[in-house]
Amino acid sequence: MARRAEQGFTLLEILVALAIMSIVVLGFLRGNSLMIANADYLREKTLAGWVAMNRANELRLAGQWLGENGAEGTDLMGDRRWRWRATGKVSPDPDMQVVTIEVRSADGQAASPLASLTMFLGQS
Repeated sequence: MARRAEQGFTLLEILVALAIMSIVVLGFLRGNSLMIANADYLREKTLAGWVAMNRANELRLAGQWLGENGAEGTDLMGDRRWRWRATGKVSPDPDMQVVTIEVRSADGQAASPLASLTMFLGQS
C-alpha cells in the first residue's frame, strides 16, 4: 500500500516562522517608539524656539537695552510653562548690544537649554 504524501508544515517549521515573525514585530515596535520619542523632543525644541523668538521681538519693540543682570521670566506656550533668560553684552558697535536668549522647560532643571537665540539689539 502506497503512502500518501503528507501536506502541511511540521511543528518545528511553525515555531521557526513564529520566532522570525516575533523578531520582526519587535523591531517595528522599537522603531515606532523611537519615532514617537523623537517627535516629542522636536515638539519641545520647536515650542522653545518660538518662546525665544517671541522674547526677542518683545525686546526689540521695547527698544531698551538689557542691564548687567539681564532679564528672566516664564512664558506659556503650547499649554506648558517655559523659563527664559536673556543676557546682554557689549558689541564692537556702541549703538548695538548682543543679546542671547536661552529657553528651558520650567518643570525640569535641564543643564542645557532647549533653544538659544542670539541677536543684535539697537539702541533707539
